[in-house]
Amino acid sequence: MYDQLKIFVFESQLLPGILVLLLGLSVWAGRSLGLYQKKHAAGAKLKPDEISVAAIFGLMSLLVTFTFSGAYDRFENRRNLLVAEYNTISTAYQAVDLLPAPLQPKVRDEFQILLDLRIDLYTDVQDHEVFEGRLRLFEESSNRLWKDVVAAVNATPYPKYLVAAQLLTAVSAMNDALENRRMALKQHLPTMIYALLLLVLLIGAFLAGYNQATTESRDWTMVPIYVVVTVAVFYITINLEHPLAGVISLDDFHAEIINLRKSM
Repeated sequence: MYDQLKIFVFESQLLPGILVLLLGLSVWAGRSLGLYQKKHAAGAKLKPDEISVAAIFGLMSLLVTFTFSGAYDRFENRRNLLVAEYNTISTAYQAVDLLPAPLQPKVRDEFQILLDLRIDLYTDVQDHEVFEGRLRLFEESSNRLWKDVVAAVNATPYPKYLVAAQLLTAVSAMNDALENRRMALKQHLPTMIYALLLLVLLIGAFLAGYNQATTESRDWTMVPIYVVVTVAVFYITINLEHPLAGVISLDDFHAEIINLRKSM
């Protein structure tokens, strides 16, 4: 249920609208409470506790900085892993030339199958069950490629065997890069951190509305600016965390992998 809801929110791009609605409701609730208290204050001047407000907005700033910085670092790491993946696949495929010519076609075919499965693996990854099914096929292909490479190297006569054995190192490095890329998909902040951040943002919007109601100020300029900036930062952070599902993507780097497959 949670995965289906997440897929729907990302594919429909409803997240910004939902955030604006939640923050708008929080501003309205804060203003309503402020007007109610002001009406029953018997002429007394209401003023939010400055220390508490400063503490809340300080916590909000800390959480926003922490989550955005972490999301961008993980996004950058995924980009670097894609570069490493491309380089190791290219190097390993070129290293097939070290095998005797009769042994090369089967290994090259397995390389092509593996890369096709790798491209499919990271296409529409929102559906967890579909991804797990593709992952099993990918791992089976990876194991077959390794066994075929080992068999081909062992079948290479000495002293060419010493040169052909370098293919094992290249394929091992490629498998490590592929595995690192897959594991990077699981690297996210705990959901509780995002829930806490959203809660603090809603409290900030509530205080903004409350402050407008309890002061003489009629300038509403800062409230919509707060809402827009808050929604933008939260939305960008979420998309940085999920580059395969959101609007911020690594498509340019994935395109290079596809071009590599076409060149094989």
